[in-house]
Amino acid sequence: MRSLLICLPFLLGAFHPGPQQDQLTDTQLAQARLLVEKLAKSLEGVQRLHADFVQEQHSLLMSEPLTSKGRLHLRASPGCLLLELSSPKPAIVRSDSTSHQVYYPEAKKAERYLFASNEIAKTLLSILTADISEIEKAFDLTGLSRGEELTTLELRLRDIKKRKLVDRLSLTLDSKGNGLRQIVFVNAEGERTQMSLSNLRQVRADSPATERKKESEVFDRPLPEGVRLVVHSVPAQASGE
Repeated sequence: MRSLLICLPFLLGAFHPGPQQDQLTDTQLAQARLLVEKLAKSLEGVQRLHADFVQEQHSLLMSEPLTSKGRLHLRASPGCLLLELSSPKPAIVRSDSTSHQVYYPEAKKAERYLFASNEIAKTLLSILTADISEIEKAFDLTGLSRGEELTTLELRLRDIKKRKLVDRLSLTLDSKGNGLRQIVFVNAEGERTQMSLSNLRQVRADSPATERKKESEVFDRPLPEGVRLVVHSVPAQASGE
């Protein structure tokens, strides 16, 4: 299962966690819930989201973080998250409710993981869509840090069995209501991945036809001919551990 984690777009890199706040006051909890509701409302009716990203993966084995850059594409329904990495090497990472695929264009090879249910991907997808309004079904709200420009919300996964993959999560939002700016995932071992977003573009049902068509086919593009594909079936128990 460790090799699978190396392929996942968010769950990598070692990190020394700072102090964590595990319990909010009633006032802070109300403010945190209001923030989640505000974010969910801003995402209502959004069919797709596109953004540039910079991802940093910190490891005790490396003196400098491993940095990757590219373009993020998210489709609300059917749920699909696709990352087009431009550096350090080109790669296309695609996750949906039942699969996870990594395609390396230069090597002309791809690996696809099939799940009975890709619960981790479902959780990640909900964070970037209006489904975040129900985030407390999966996470406890544990921290809130409000600033003039940015506000950070800390969360912890409720399901102890899944904390090996995603223990803590933080969302950094534009305090003026302009959307999500950063996502940080930390697993039970203290491993951390930070993804910063910029140039966000939302596509809604009422967006112009040219805007709705732009990048609409990126999610379901078939692999080019000649690509060597290796398929792995992940047992239901393993996909949740």
